[in-house]
Amino acid sequence: MNIFICYRRKDTRHITARLVYKLEDIPDVEEVFIDVDDIFPGEDFAAKIDAALAASDVCLVMIGEHWAGAPVGASDKNVQPRIFNDKDFVRREIAAALASDKTEVIPVLADGASMPEAEQLPKDIQRLAKLKATYIRHASFDTDVNLIEAALFSRRANGLLSSNLSQRPALALFASALAGLFCSAIVLVVLGVIHQQLTSGRSLEETLGSEGFVWFLIGTLLATGTALSIWLSRRR
Repeated sequence: MNIFICYRRKDTRHITARLVYKLEDIPDVEEVFIDVDDIFPGEDFAAKIDAALAASDVCLVMIGEHWAGAPVGASDKNVQPRIFNDKDFVRREIAAALASDKTEVIPVLADGASMPEAEQLPKDIQRLAKLKATYIRHASFDTDVNLIEAALFSRRANGLLSSNLSQRPALALFASALAGLFCSAIVLVVLGVIHQQLTSGRSLEETLGSEGFVWFLIGTLLATGTALSIWLSRRR
């Protein structure tokens, strides 16, 4: 997966940089494009942006308090935000991503920012206001990154169960243990059926020599499956 990061430097540069480092560590993510790292002196900025967008599967639109680009502290309240300037790169990037049949657009609200209303946007990017957003906050950064990862790979991260698990690590650990136990039990049943077929109906005690050893193997398989499930959940 190739990810394009659309952001305004004066708005969300710090939390965007943290997010990029996290995204680059996800095994299924091949490239994370961000202008400050991937456009070098002497290169055509606009051409590089267009090429990166064309090659991207997902465009994350980072939206902070000053995302629209209104001049901070400007005395004239009638000055239009930069987002209405047709040469504004943030606007151009969003418009190109929304117009693409290939690129999925996901708004990311940073540190309490809210989604803009459609009427607060130029017409070519008003569809952005209709898209479901996710969040990134300093106070819950790692949890929010997990939710963004889930959104990237089209997992149902916003369901009640997934939301509860993402907010409660202990509950997530318990769910992983139960899943591992259940899968191990299924494997044991399958092995038992195979054993019956191969030994013409002989019991495990007859085959293995003692009932105690049979229970030891069962306990070992169940414990191994549970531990493996927990280990895999922590690596995700």
